Amino acid sequence: MKDKLEKYIRENKDKLDTGVPSDAVWDSIEKELEEDVPKKIFNLTNLWKVAAVFFFGLSIYLLSQMNQTTDVTSNQVAETVDAEFLETENFYASKISTKRSLLIKNGTNNPELVKDFTSDINKLDSIYQTLKEELKSGNTAALQHALIQNLQLRMELLNQQLVILENVKNINKNENISI
Repeated sequence: MKDKLEKYIRENKDKLDTGVPSDAVWDSIEKELEEDVPKKIFNLTNLWKVAAVFFFGLSIYLLSQMNQTTDVTSNQVAETVDAEFLETENFYASKISTKRSLLIKNGTNNPELVKDFTSDINKLDSIYQTLKEELKSGNTAALQHALIQNLQLRMELLNQQLVILENVKNINKNENISI
């Protein structure tokens, strides 16, 4: 059947080509063609816009994560420093307490000397308490360092006082032997 139609069109081509369609027909065909052509949703410009928005969003997310990590790390460092300071403070406090007890025990024969020693230690204690109050208002490494130096100074002072008491005890013992 197709062959017959083709043959008929070839034979009658001149009779069929006589009419020209009106402009309205061509406009309607053109509109139908425009409707049938799919529009590109992702052209190159739109693709660049989407990529820029994605990059901007990713940058904001990464910066916020970095800030949170920095805050956590800073807090962990501060907690570690505080823990180390407390450990050091407890170490010296226990040693000082032991030395004070030993000083009082060894100084029973020299109450005036022990009183003078206790006065010196009490001065350092009051300075320590003042520094401790300042530390509550602002936790700084300088204050912690000053507090540790105060504790070390008290340890040295107590050690020297114990040596002095031991020397006085030995001198008294030597005097009793020579008498």
